[in-house]
Parts: sequence; C-alpha cells; structure tokens
Amino acid sequence: MKHIITLVSLFLSLSSSSQSIVEDSIYFEHNNSFRKIKIWLPEDYLPSTTYQTIYCLDSDLLFNPLVSSAEIYSYPDIAKMPPTIVVGLYFDERNNDMGINWETGVLNSDGLQFKKLIADQLIPKIESDYNVSSYRSIVGHSNSSSYIQFFLKDSIPVFQGYLSMSEYELPKDEALFCSIQASESRPIDFVYVTAKKDAEYRVKSGFRHETILDSCSQEHLKSTHLVFDNADHISMVPQGMPLGLETLYADFSSAYIEDDQLLLKMKGEKSPLEYMDDLVHARASKYGIQANYSFDDVNNLYQLYVIAKDSINMSHATSKYAELFKDSSEYFYEAQSLEMIGAYHSAEQSYLKHLSYYSSPGEWSYKRIVWLYMGKLKQPKKALEWASQGYVELDNTDFIDLIVKIALKNEQCKKNAQSMLKNYIKNASTEERKEFLNSKRNLIN
Repeated sequence: MKHIITLVSLFLSLSSSSQSIVEDSIYFEHNNSFRKIKIWLPEDYLPSTTYQTIYCLDSDLLFNPLVSSAEIYSYPDIAKMPPTIVVGLYFDERNNDMGINWETGVLNSDGLQFKKLIADQLIPKIESDYNVSSYRSIVGHSNSSSYIQFFLKDSIPVFQGYLSMSEYELPKDEALFCSIQASESRPIDFVYVTAKKDAEYRVKSGFRHETILDSCSQEHLKSTHLVFDNADHISMVPQGMPLGLETLYADFSSAYIEDDQLLLKMKGEKSPLEYMDDLVHARASKYGIQANYSFDDVNNLYQLYVIAKDSINMSHATSKYAELFKDSSEYFYEAQSLEMIGAYHSAEQSYLKHLSYYSSPGEWSYKRIVWLYMGKLKQPKKALEWASQGYVELDNTDFIDLIVKIALKNEQCKKNAQSMLKNYIKNASTEERKEFLNSKRNLIN
C-alpha cells in the first residue's frame, strides 16, 4: 500500500516554505582574515530536534543546489535523508586556502591550517549553536573534491560521509584510500562522481579511484562511483548533487517493498513490529537522530501484517501512522489493510472511524466504504446511504453514478435512489446540473 505524493503538491509546498539561511563569518587566525559561512535551517527547524550536518566547500557554486536537494530529500513526506542542517564555507583565495601540492599530494601550511579551521573552529561553532549529532558529511567539487579527501587521513575522520564531484588523482591516493580508519562504530560512506565530458584527466582519475577503492576492500568503508555520460565539469553539479545525496544516504531510506517473499525473508523470525523498529533505530543510531518512522516504514509494516493475515496486531501499524501524521487518517489505511486480509467487518469499523474523526474526508474516504458495502459485505442500503453522503459532502458526480449502479443491481434500493435523485434535482444550482441528474434518474425509472 503505497503513500503517493504528487510532485505538484510537493513543489508547491516547498516553494511556499519560509527558508531560514543564517549568514555569519569565522575568523581565520592563520592569515588574520575572515571566511564567510552560510547555515541553512529547514523550514520545520526546532531546537529540540537533533540534526545531522552537511558541510560544503566551493559554496559559491555548491551551496544553493545542496540546499535545494537537502530540502527535498529531508522533507518528512520523502525522508530520503535524516533531518539536516547545511553549512556552506566560502573561500577567500580558493586554491591558496586549500594549499594542495599537486605534485607531491600533500597539503602545505596554508592547507593544513584551513583544515584546522574547519575541524577545530567551524564544526565546534556549529555544534555549540545548534542541536546536531556527531554524524557529518562534506561535499566538494573539482579541486575541493580533492581537498575534502584529506580528512580521510585522520586517525578518526571528523566526517563520515563524503560527496566528491570531479576527481583528481593525487600521487598518494592509493595509500590514502587503503588506510582509512573506518570502524563499525564510525563507518565511512564515500560517493564520487565522474562526468564523461569533464577534462580527460579527471575522467581517468575517477576510474582510477574506482580501481583503488575496489582493491582496498575495507569492511566499514562503502564507496560508490556515479558516472554521468552526458555531463561536463559544471553540469555534473545539478545532476550529481541530488543523486549523490540519495546514494550517500541510501541506508537511511526504507523503500516500500512490494515483493512479499522478499519482505518475509528480510524479517526472518522477528515480529513485524520488532523488525521495523530495529531498522528505524539502527538508522537513528548511525545518524545520531531521533528514531522516527517514515511513510515507507509504515507501509512496509502494514504489508507485513497483511502477509501474516494478522488483523489483531494491525493496530501497531496504525499507531505508528498516527505518530507520523498526527491525525486520524491512519484508520483509512488500517481499513484498506484489513480489507486485503479479508477482515471485512473490522475494515468497516475502521472506515467509519476515519469518516467520524478525520477533519476533511475526501473522495476515496467515501468510495472505499461504498465499495465495501456493495461488494464484500452485501449491504446495498448502506452503500446507497454512503454514496448519497459522498455526493452531498463533496458535490462529486461520481457518486451519482454509484447511486445508479447500486439501484440497477438491487431492486429494493431503486425507490430510495429515485427519491434521492429527485431531491438532488430539486436543489440543483444550475439547469445543466438538473439536466444531468434527470438523465441519471431516467436510467432507473
């Protein structure tokens, strides 16, 4: 049972959100100057919520597309990323700040001090001002993609997630990648992007890094190489940012699984609730955030109860749905699941709860219970009553067709259906509506 979100409604809701971007600066003592920083807070930011952080260099180019992608993927209805704060650090003199010696593959004093600025000043500042976890990611492009990889040399890397776009192979990269100090408690996720229309040496570097990383075979280092055939040095950014983040946080998203046997195999001997709770808490533990179900998690939980034909414990999924939505629409999804199991009378009660408690029932809220009464419960009079209520509440002519269909199938309902239609004709607001209703009434005369 999938929760469907239209792109139109999503983008309308995001475009109307009140973005919160804080502009600040940080003092760089090494050369007695300041570096600009920008901090993006999500629309629903709450000081009591714990967020993971993504830092980016080359913020003139990367900050806006990173924010756009993070906003969409961390949006609660999508939940492809944990709740996130984005931090953009701006260079003064770009290559001087990074201080990479391209021939030796090491950082000069400027580069080392700028690295300390990030690790010893910027990160502590963000973590003192905002409620964030110790899980951090960093994004770089072109030369800054090489720079962010120097954090991997540390005995305990301050970043666990890396999105590196447009690779450049340095002389010591093989030793670097194969000596990364990843562990079970601090795994490293490394995603790197190659565009085939980028400079030839960068394309070769990307595939060389793939060979190196595959040869290292480090247990707690997960690396993924994304290759774009039709992108160049700059156009890889709008493609690589969302797809790179989706890949980087792939284990955060619990995709809806339609294959019943696969879902049962994954669950093993655990109960549906134990299995899904373990997944949700494992994600929360890795990213240092509160454990919350996503829509896909709830859908998988419902599906497991459907497979097991366990109507008694279905309420576990319903309560998880209620926590997520904070309204009574969960009874609608419970009812559909109970229908699938064959627990039709229980489904009836859940549909009725939904219609009684939910503030704005829509077309399907009425249609589903009409169909249940017509088909499974064989109660045409009740089907007729709810079809009539659907028409009155929503002014939707689909319910007129349902009323006619019920009347044609059941002689006992004809008289009531004719009376309903006669009343609707009497109260119709336009001649066109009267004519339409009269044509339907004639079908059952």
